[in-house]
Amino acid sequence: MKNFFLAILFLCCTIPSIYGQAKSAKVPSAGQTSIRSVVAQGGELRMLLHVAEAGSYQLNIYSLDGGIVFQQTLQVESGEVEQKILFGAHTHGDYEVNLVGAGGQSTRQVIW
Repeated sequence: MKNFFLAILFLCCTIPSIYGQAKSAKVPSAGQTSIRSVVAQGGELRMLLHVAEAGSYQLNIYSLDGGIVFQQTLQVESGEVEQKILFGAHTHGDYEVNLVGAGGQSTRQVIW
């Protein structure tokens, strides 16, 4: 009888904890180009990119109202690439970084 109550108690505690877990963020596969991280440091944004396919990529940074505040075309080789952008002249706030090219598309939010 004691084991029966322990089993019921275990199930009552386990089932909600399984379904209550947060869903994991979508992680791009190794074959896709992605923005690994964007860090505001000093007067610049430092980005780590994973480039699946060498070529030309369009880097755009948008303000929250949708206006484009920075645009650059990158010619990069495949692999891990670090990109620094001088960003000190822009006002502080939330921005969206978008990278589009032959290896795919990736978007990240950054707080400046």
